[in-house]
Amino acid sequence: MSSDSSHLYKLKDKLPHTWEALLARFGRFTEIQAQAIEPLLAGKNCVLVSATASGKTEAALAPLLERHKQNPQAGLSFLYIVPTRALTRDLARRLQQPLEHLAVRMQVKTGDEPALNPSRPPEMLLTTPESFDSLLANMPRMAKDVRAVTLDEIYLYDNTVRGDQLRILLNRLRRIKAYALSRGDINKNELQFCALSATVSDPASVAARYFIDPVVVQVAGQRQLDAEIIPLEGAESFQMLFANLHLRGSKKVLAFSAQSKGPISVKEKEEQGVDPALSERLRQWRSQKEKDLGVSAFVVMHNSVLEEIARQRPRTISELELIRGIGQRKIEQFGQEIIELVRSCSALSKPEADDSSIKVQQSEEAPGLASAIKPYAAAPAPPDVRLQIELFRQGGPEPDRGELLAVLEHAEALKSKEIVLVINALAALGDQPSSPLVAETSRLIQWRYCH
Repeated sequence: MSSDSSHLYKLKDKLPHTWEALLARFGRFTEIQAQAIEPLLAGKNCVLVSATASGKTEAALAPLLERHKQNPQAGLSFLYIVPTRALTRDLARRLQQPLEHLAVRMQVKTGDEPALNPSRPPEMLLTTPESFDSLLANMPRMAKDVRAVTLDEIYLYDNTVRGDQLRILLNRLRRIKAYALSRGDINKNELQFCALSATVSDPASVAARYFIDPVVVQVAGQRQLDAEIIPLEGAESFQMLFANLHLRGSKKVLAFSAQSKGPISVKEKEEQGVDPALSERLRQWRSQKEKDLGVSAFVVMHNSVLEEIARQRPRTISELELIRGIGQRKIEQFGQEIIELVRSCSALSKPEADDSSIKVQQSEEAPGLASAIKPYAAAPAPPDVRLQIELFRQGGPEPDRGELLAVLEHAEALKSKEIVLVINALAALGDQPSSPLVAETSRLIQWRYCH
């Protein structure tokens, strides 16, 4: 094992709570993550500078949340400040599943969202500078427990009025915590900062305007693309390729055909529409509440909120809280009933397609391509073998060759995705499987676990 691989393997061990939830989808540490995690785990204030889509958000949150999970406390622990309300909603959708996996309660605070409940504060708050100002003015006691502040896209604030406002707000936060410590309301005046930016000319000077002793973690250049050309022939070739794309977690692909006048867009399943059965059940529920409470239907729940529930189909209170317009009071009053209604309706309906399924939009010039490309469901890998391969992929010990080869003895009964999983691990070990089906798959899909 190389020294770099050994270092990254040890780095993963330092994130026992947050690796799987926040970083496993990358398959390995991105460069910014590999450089940022250790100083943040050590409690340093950092400014992370790297290209868009390089994993900066996860590079910041994984170590900050890891420190929290290893020494948990009640109350609002994390502030994540972003420049726009739209970004808070996008980020909330992106972080919802990982934070649920970590059992970290998140809430959004903007002018469009319901008010916070001081008696039940979230552990993480996504907000804007203006709503952060409102929090400090109206609920300063909630801010006393804040341990870490993340400033996203800091270059958009700097040298602006909003940047000056943010600096003042951070000073107010420090004073609130110092006062809480003097009163004995908190045991330690702990406050860590992390700023993120895709581009900033002098990151150390910029960060120093918002917090002290910033450690600069900067990765120069653009994000590296893993590009390759794979010649394909026939329907089976396309099926094998798409099985591999599922395995990689690919979201969007451009395919070109000799018969097509333009590219064929291949993308993940679009956002689900309104469930008509659930929509009808929700309206019936609202009518009953209208009678029981003696109030109008719109006092119970507005049409737009019901429609959004029927579209999003929240199955937990945390998911329900992300629906715009529902309000904390309605969640406390009706939340559990709505969740049970959604679950019961989902149980009666047909099972939905796997979220990882791929939808093909093809041009009329290539009529045969869509029929050749069939999405593959993820068949379960043998658990011990899958674990060995995953550990090896992250720089761990080599998997057992005998077990890998034993799996391939039954290759004809396996999904292409399972074959790909095993043959690429063998390829990384230098073995060349002899099965014709495996050899064909290996020829078509040039992907390795180890880079």
